[in-house]
Amino acid sequence: GSGDLGVAGEIKYSGDTISGEISGIMYEHDRVGLSDDSGYQIGAGLGFALGDMANISAAAAIGEEPSKGDYWNASVLLGVSLTDTARIEVGASYVDYDDINVEVWEAIAGIYYEPVSQLTLGLEVDYADGLADFYGNDDEFLTFDFVSIWRF
Repeated sequence: GSGDLGVAGEIKYSGDTISGEISGIMYEHDRVGLSDDSGYQIGAGLGFALGDMANISAAAAIGEEPSKGDYWNASVLLGVSLTDTARIEVGASYVDYDDINVEVWEAIAGIYYEPVSQLTLGLEVDYADGLADFYGNDDEFLTFDFVSIWRF
């Protein structure tokens, strides 16, 4: 909306074997019907290179959303290079919305091909469970996606 305001910041370190980040955001929405129209998130993450062929990263955050209340989440991602131009990634995440008593689990897997440094093509499958309380329909879903990332 026209009255929205947000402030974000991060501290990041990127090394050859270890990388890390601490970030935060505070925001305010100008939305009609919300009793509390502000939110925040504070998060931290670490990444580790496992030689030249793999990497693993993990992150966690706490926050508050205007329509859902307090939450915390955690995620992990493993990436493995198959060749110089192909890789696979597998990840999982969990979020717990305390105020509305909702827990959501999600898992994702993908295979990616990078024929040139400016283009990545990929196929992803994503599974989530625990969404019925948000949307009022099926509790779980499965999606398949074609991904293209262009770098200019």
